[in-house]
Amino acid sequence: MHKRVAVVFVVAIAVMAVSAALAPARVTNVKSTLTIGSRISPTGVEFRGGVETRSYSYCAQRRIVELFRDGKKVDQAETDRYGGWTASVDGDGTGTYVAKVKRRQMPASVQSKPGKAHRIICKPGQSKPHKVPEESYTG
Repeated sequence: MHKRVAVVFVVAIAVMAVSAALAPARVTNVKSTLTIGSRISPTGVEFRGGVETRSYSYCAQRRIVELFRDGKKVDQAETDRYGGWTASVDGDGTGTYVAKVKRRQMPASVQSKPGKAHRIICKPGQSKPHKVPEESYTG
């Protein structure tokens, strides 16, 4: 009788260990929202904006923001620890601009519980179009 209970207990522990090992990793997708603004300078246009996330501030830090004018990449910048970024375009900066960030996975060393079966994905994002009108230049 005791041998049966011991065997059943060992089998139950083995089944739990195998099912835990085969369980899919938990994934958290974090939405990235971008903002963009500009001001005219004597040499061109200066842009600034931010990458915002609801949770996981890591998803806003040290992200590469690419700045596009009328579909062509014109500059890129890296966000600071608060998600802020700045970029500039020399010369005539008229056009429609969009800022974009790519998807990024949080490294295991930064997660709150390293070694756990949990991945955090910082989703890609794009700002609303920002138009720099021709009337801004009265040079």
